Amino acid sequence: MAASRTPIALSVVGVAAGLTALACSGGGGRDVPLGKRWLAFTRADGIYVARADGSGSRRITSIPQFEYQPDWSPDGRRVLVRVDAPDESRGGGVFVVTVRSGGWSNLSTIAGVAGGDPDWSPDGKKLAFVGKRPSDAHFGIYVMNADGSSARRIAPPGWESQYPDWSPDGRRIVFTGVR
Repeated sequence: MAASRTPIALSVVGVAAGLTALACSGGGGRDVPLGKRWLAFTRADGIYVARADGSGSRRITSIPQFEYQPDWSPDGRRVLVRVDAPDESRGGGVFVVTVRSGGWSNLSTIAGVAGGDPDWSPDGKKLAFVGKRPSDAHFGIYVMNADGSSARRIAPPGWESQYPDWSPDGRRIVFTGVR
């Protein structure tokens, strides 16, 4: 019998509601009522959070580029986002935003790897993302510490790889790849 798993993140597209992407916090466990859980979502002007019932909506980012692909940290205090700079100029990548203060850091600059589609490890100590160093022929899956240090490519260099997702125990990462 397969183990049951409560999803801690959900991404959908809600164009009719003016949303680009949506991420649902696990809210601390199965015993947290839906009305007390929080969502992170993208609008044209940034990343917002709100209670699952729609109340308490507020913008948490002030990054001067397009921000999307929010992903809650397991402890619910931070959100990873992808930032695209205009005309592929420097300044984009994987950012981490503190929900309470709105403070942010560009982890791609620290790691030295341009990237996006970030995903927290279940323990919140690492993250997987799609990245590409100038020397890479293809985009691949990278793993780095939550502070942006020690980035390393885990997908074979000859593969174009995307969409990383950690296993519930944090020992494996599933992704798509084309040789």
